[in-house]
Amino acid sequence: AGRFTQKRRDAVVRPRTAQSENARADVPVHQGDVGRGRPHRHGYRLRRRGVPGDAFGHATHRELQMFVEAGMAPLAAIRAATLDAARVIARSEDPDYGSIRAGKAADLLLLDADPIADINNTIRISRVMRAGRWVR
Repeated sequence: AGRFTQKRRDAVVRPRTAQSENARADVPVHQGDVGRGRPHRHGYRLRRRGVPGDAFGHATHRELQMFVEAGMAPLAAIRAATLDAARVIARSEDPDYGSIRAGKAADLLLLDADPIADINNTIRISRVMRAGRWVR
């Protein structure tokens, strides 16, 4: 009793993490897929197995609100959630990833109101562009 077995040592040295639990449960965790349009399928599979996470869409707007509530300027919050996040995802790929330029296939939202005046205006979506084409 009370012996420090290899199994108990491993539990101390290598504590369980969500990533290790997901690997054991054969749950795909593809961080790179988030920036490549495949998060929904993997997100669903993770949630189905009990891995906590945010609902895509609503959580992004709420995160922007919380950034501003914490003292960030609305423009800084929007930049952190868009261009800066895209650059982190694509660090080894296109250095202009996340920017809007002629000839690029952009994903973007057109809003009915100014989000700089009120960050809650990010939910006032008028049009949606996906891969450079208006879809809504």
